Formats: sequence, C-alpha cells, structure tokens
Amino acid sequence: MRRQPENTRRLCRLINDSLAPFNSITDAKETDHTVCTDEDHHCLTKIVIELVSLLEVKNIYVQHIAGNILVVISKFLAASGSCYDKYVYLLALCLELSTCNCLQTLEPSTRFDESHSNLSASFLVLKQSLKSASWYTAAGVISVLRNMLKHLKMECDDQLLKGYLNSVRSCILNIPWNVFEEVSLGEMYLQHEDALNRNKLQNLPSLTLFNGNLVQFFCSLAAHGSASETSAAYMNEQPVACIIGNVMPKILGWCLRKQDHNNTRTSQYLRHKILKLMVRLTYQMHLQCEVLVSWLNIIGKYFQDLLAEPLTRVENNMGDSLEGSPFLISFSKDNKGISDHHLQRLAVFLFLRCSLSLVCQRDGTDERCVCDEEKLNHSCCNRRQGILGLYQWLRGHIAQDMFADNDIYIQKCTSFSLSFLQLFMHEDDILFKVLLQLFTVPLSVKPVSRGSITLQKVEDEDNMYRHISDLLNPICLFHLFLAELLYDYQVLLDYLISKDTGASSAEYLLRCLRAVCDSWISFVEFSWDEEVTNYTKFKKRKVLVDVLDLEGGESSVQRETDDSSLSLTKRCMRKDVYTSRQHQTTRPPFERAMECLLSLKSSLLNLHRKKLFPYNPDVLLRRLTKIEELCLKQKNLLTSE
Repeated sequence: MRRQPENTRRLCRLINDSLAPFNSITDAKETDHTVCTDEDHHCLTKIVIELVSLLEVKNIYVQHIAGNILVVISKFLAASGSCYDKYVYLLALCLELSTCNCLQTLEPSTRFDESHSNLSASFLVLKQSLKSASWYTAAGVISVLRNMLKHLKMECDDQLLKGYLNSVRSCILNIPWNVFEEVSLGEMYLQHEDALNRNKLQNLPSLTLFNGNLVQFFCSLAAHGSASETSAAYMNEQPVACIIGNVMPKILGWCLRKQDHNNTRTSQYLRHKILKLMVRLTYQMHLQCEVLVSWLNIIGKYFQDLLAEPLTRVENNMGDSLEGSPFLISFSKDNKGISDHHLQRLAVFLFLRCSLSLVCQRDGTDERCVCDEEKLNHSCCNRRQGILGLYQWLRGHIAQDMFADNDIYIQKCTSFSLSFLQLFMHEDDILFKVLLQLFTVPLSVKPVSRGSITLQKVEDEDNMYRHISDLLNPICLFHLFLAELLYDYQVLLDYLISKDTGASSAEYLLRCLRAVCDSWISFVEFSWDEEVTNYTKFKKRKVLVDVLDLEGGESSVQRETDDSSLSLTKRCMRKDVYTSRQHQTTRPPFERAMECLLSLKSSLLNLHRKKLFPYNPDVLLRRLTKIEELCLKQKNLLTSE
C-alpha cells in the first residue's frame, strides 16, 4: 500500500542527490525546503522546484534536458498511478506564478479546490522559489505541459486527461490575461514602472519563445481537449476551447505587436498558428453575436493586409512541395513569399466564416437593436454588420464599374469566382471547408436583371445580398471546380478516398449535387467566356507515378507524366481549353461536367461492388443517379426539339 509514495520519495532523493553538487542553495532557500517532509506531495514539490529552476538556465541544452526529464517523470507517475494529478497541478502553478512574476502583477488569484487543498504549503514554497522566474521559465513549463498532453492523447486514459484538463483550465483562468492586453496598448500595469521592467516585458528574446509556445499549447489544447470534453464527466465544466476563445483577444496585440526585421519569420509563424487556432475554435465554440463581432474587429485590425491582398496571383516557378508552409518565406528574395498565400487563405476563410456565421444568426440583433426580420437597416444590427463587412471586402476585389456595365456583369462575377477558387485549389484541407462554408451564403430571392443595377442602388440591403450570391454562387463554383480539375473524375475519386479530405469532399459533393438538382436549369445553362482568365492551374492526382489506380487501370498521373516534356499551356490546349480557338470548339461546360460525374458514378459502383471503397457510398450514388436521370430528360428534351 505504501509502494507508490515510496516510489515518489525515491525519485525525489535521486534527483536531489544528482543535482546537489551543482546547486548553491542559500540559507533562505534551505529554510523554504524544510517544508518538504516525507509526504508524497511535498516530495513532488521538491522535484518540480529542482527541475523547473533549470529551465531558467540560459543554455538551450540544459533547458531541453530539464524539460524532457519533467515529461518522463509525468509518464512514470501516469504508469504507476501515483500523484499524477498533483504533479500536473504543481506544474500549472509554476506556469501561473512565473507568468505573474514576469508581468509584475499583483498576487495570483489561485484558489485550491478540495482535491488539492493540501497543496497550500507547496504553493508558498513554489512562490518563493519562482521569484526570479523569467519568460524562459514560463515558456519551458508550457512546452512540458504540451508534451504531456501529447502523451495523454496516445495513452487514451480519460481519467488522467480529465485531471490534466482540470489543472490546466484552472491555471488559464487564474492568469491575469488582461495585463497582456494593457501592456500591448502601452498601459503597463506594473508595481514599479521603470525602464528595467519595461525592458523585461518587451525586449527579451525569451518573450518571443513564450509567445510561440503559448500559441502552440493553445492549439494542442483546442485540438485534443475539446475532443475529450464531450463525455458526461465534463458536463459542469467550462470547455477549454471557450476559455481559450475568451483569452485570444487579450493576447493578440501582445503576440502580434511590431517585430524587428530579424523576427520576420517568427512573426509569420505566429500569425500562421494564431489563424489556425482561431479557425479551429470556430468549429468548437458556439460563437455568439458579440463574439463574432469582436473577432471580425480583430481580423480587421491584425490581418487586414492579408484580406487586402489581390486574389489573382502570378504563377511562381517553385514547386508545390512547400506550398502552404509558414517557413517557405525563407526561400523568397523579399518578405512576400508563398507563405503569404497560405496566410491569406487562412485569413480569408476565417473572415468568411465569421461574417457568414453572423449573417446566419437568427438571434443576431443585440439588445439595443429595434430591427425586425423585414427591416434590417439600422447600423446596430449585427446581421447587417456581417453582410456589410462581407460586401465591402468583395467590393475591394472587383472592378468598381462592374455594377454599372450590365453587359459584362455575369462574366465579371465568374472571373471573381474563378480567382477566389484558384486561391484555395492547392490547399485541400482549407479548400473544402471554404466551399462548404459558402453554402451558407444567403441566396438572392430575385435574380439580377439587366438595367436594374445602378451605383445609387448598389449599397441597398437587397442588392448587397444579390451581388454576394452572384459572386459566390455554388453552381458557378462547382462548374469552375470541375474545370480546374480538367473534368478528371479520378481526381474527385482521390479526394473521396483520402484520409484527410474524404469526409469534407464527400459532404461538398453531396451538397453540390443537391444544389444541381434544385437548380438544374442554371447548371445546364452555365457558360463562361475565354477572357475570364488567361491560365489555370493543373490539378494532378495525388497518387504515385507507375502505380495502378483502384480499378486496375493506368493512373491519370502516369498518363500525365508521359507528356512531361510539354509545357503547361500545351497540356491545357491538349485538353481543349483555355485558348480562344480551343474554347470555341470545346463542348459546353454542362456536357463535360456530366461526363465527369457519370464516370465518377461508374467508378464508385465498380469499387463498391468489389468492396474496395473505404465507406458506404450509397447516398452519393443515389444523388448521382438522380443527376443521371435529369441528364437523360434533358437529352430527350433536346432531341424532341
């Protein structure tokens, strides 16, 4: 029965004996350490103090080893079933105390729950030991907690994870995040406002390390924590994702304040992680109107440069192997590398998601708003703010005279849709999220009629909805999506069987097929002019060369590589597209789209019969069958005419 505490004490003695020759402990510190009796939680306190103090050493190897030892100890305690929750709680206390010390704030607001009430003495010892803690200490503890979370994910131990999340949740709630916001605004809430403290807060390299580790930790918590908080055990607990969502606005100014020229890559990386985190949180939080408005203001303040970037890009001659990597900026001659494309995608997607979520809110008016569903004309209406922000962003990316020239209006809408789609085509995980999000675009009740568009009416509420639905029309985007794939059904098949995009691509295809059935005439009559674009991207199948496809035939990539000596333009011309002459002789988009979809249906049936498809495609097959029936009716109608 005494074996588990004895293991903890032996571990404590081992660490103490190993580090004793290297420690110079003062009399005061020795007095503090006398609190560490033989009780197991006091032994844990001594272990944590000894190792966390090493995180302060300005040597990356010492910091790395100390952090690894702390993680290994957590694995040992988890395996032995001894004091794991107390250990996590002590580390969380270290994070809280070291952060508060760096911020020079008032006393931490730590409160001990019933399960940790016996740690009050340990708290006093930790507080005294961490008086000299710096951002290195806080950053190191964050890294340890993040690595511990990774281990818990692999272990799949719900009980340990619950204790871990409870301690981390308490720590995040206790840290005075408002001070980060005040410091970023230049209103330093310090006990001693002198030059030394200002320098400590703003100019140390360790602060950059802290910011990066903190954002990474929040990303991991949002990914792993929220997935585990669906059980009844967390019924009365505030979800970690919601806590992080409340903290984010307070630390953005702190993390994204102006960096010097040597930190450009670090700044890009932080922006990348923050955008990824905010996108992830939108799927895990129930975003109320006030939160959506706040986030839209944040996006406009910190990511406006990305939203203002043109959607039409000049093709680069670099490969796609590093596309989307936040580190690809290292290979650029200036500060605008391909990583800007990746950041732009994230910023645009986050902006669209927040704007459209605000527009679709049924309770989207605040308490002061007197608007009703029939008259949404007051500026205090959150829904109007969402639609107005989206409309103004779209206006920034289209010709200012397109609304005045009805003859080219539809062509300009298609041109914008194609540029928008091409921005996301080579980042599949974002591509389908964006396309699915656009199904929430409020569709116009009345189509745009010639002669009805005037610059005086363009800011009218109804016209805003109308133009947005024309610029982001799902039928148009589906046609252009298939055209970007060169109507290769095997690329669609690759999407559907992919581990990363299978679910989202299947959902998108189902939504598109339903929209096609509901708007069949629009799908049949869709056309686009060859002057819409001068080039297209050639989307290749994601399979290895010289391998057979799932049906036993030669893969499309193998066929494509046979033409590798041809330029992209010639390969596109060989597909009968993208030049004036080729465009005039090619079949209508409807016919090529139907050929692609019917080939996909045949392939799905074949794979399903052989039990080679990874999931049941019955719903998808039924939708494709419905499309086939409509196609036959259309063919018979044309024949009879």
